[in-house]
Amino acid sequence: MDVFVFSNRLSCIATFLLFVLIFLRYRHLFVKPSVFILAFFHLSIQWAAAFQAPEIYAFLPEPYAFFILAQLFPLLGLTGSFFMWHRRSERVFHKLSGTVMELSIHPYHLVILFVVVMGITGLYLAAVPLSQTGLAAIFIRPEESHQARELSLKLLDSALVRYAFSFLKTVFTPLLVVLASFWFLQNIRRLKIFGAAACLVMLGVSFLAVILPGARLPGALLVFTIVWALLLRTKMKIKPIYFFPAVALVVGLPVVLTVMREGQELNLLAFLGYLKGGIFERIFVIPMEVGLWHVHYAQTSGFFGIAAIPKVAALFGESPLYVPNVIFQKYTMYELESGSAVTSFVFSYYSYFGMASFVFSLAALWSLDLTLLVFDRFKNDMVLLAAVAALHTSSIAFVSTDFTTVLITNGFLLILVVALALDRYAPVTFKREAL
Repeated sequence: MDVFVFSNRLSCIATFLLFVLIFLRYRHLFVKPSVFILAFFHLSIQWAAAFQAPEIYAFLPEPYAFFILAQLFPLLGLTGSFFMWHRRSERVFHKLSGTVMELSIHPYHLVILFVVVMGITGLYLAAVPLSQTGLAAIFIRPEESHQARELSLKLLDSALVRYAFSFLKTVFTPLLVVLASFWFLQNIRRLKIFGAAACLVMLGVSFLAVILPGARLPGALLVFTIVWALLLRTKMKIKPIYFFPAVALVVGLPVVLTVMREGQELNLLAFLGYLKGGIFERIFVIPMEVGLWHVHYAQTSGFFGIAAIPKVAALFGESPLYVPNVIFQKYTMYELESGSAVTSFVFSYYSYFGMASFVFSLAALWSLDLTLLVFDRFKNDMVLLAAVAALHTSSIAFVSTDFTTVLITNGFLLILVVALALDRYAPVTFKREAL
């Protein structure tokens, strides 16, 4: 066990030091989706796996398989990514930087995105009355909020509404809030009150729309998208006076919703308690634990095989399985008819096909950096900034979801399509010399 624990912690520290090197000397590499994803993988999974290595060793029949997935995957992935696409990453990073006033923001883009957001929100509310949404349940009947969240989106009969709302959360509102936030800053600095007020309306509608089902994460991700766009614009120069309030805002919204969902009185003591015992674990512990459940199930009950991929299972005449629900029912204490214990594709693909999936997972990770070829073709700096920030936010889901699910359902590919469509009608704004 000592060797296992030492190997876990050494790998974690080595990955951390490589990230420090990248941040200090090669900050432009953070525009690469692979580096961004691995940063979240490192924070959400690798550290927890290192600290809980003794328990993991005792829990799993084959603990070194988990070591390869949780520790060697980010270390090898980051090492490989470090040696690829430097020049192109630097060029895209250079395009993103500058002042707020230099950005070319077109109200036409904002209007299009806002109309889409309003249309999808109306479609959703036509299928789910406001009183039956998860958000309403938080205020009216907190004890039913968990089930209401499932019923108000995941268990909807209409696939059109489910996918439309999913794209609302992951594609249209992230692009809109970045554009609206920077346009708000421009209007404030130019003392244009009407324009600033219009931006606030767009931001308010966007945040309200994404939290209608009652989930905590979408609202926090919108805040994160704005903060990340600001960091990219300033070449990731972190100023504590702005950085720490931004972090508090990102984690604060989920905490407030959690307190209200549990029917507790919202005060400072309850806020701090749920921040420490709920949100902290949700970010830094649970992603690793859910991955551990998938590995444990595979090692004790057998690999799921192609049945875990419904469309492929149908081709081979096998009954499809919804693996996240299988894991949810076996390992969680919630007494619900439906639930999803989703995990990173690194762990889920292991539970499907075994260690042979490891090479595919690495190749899939590195393939995401092909998006740099698309980023490099953008003409409008503001659309590019919104696209990169939204795409990176969408890619966070790779730490907790299957690879193809993020590409399609979480809007990773659609963000590129929508942003390119907006960029097509924007004038050229890059006038700096290419690197």
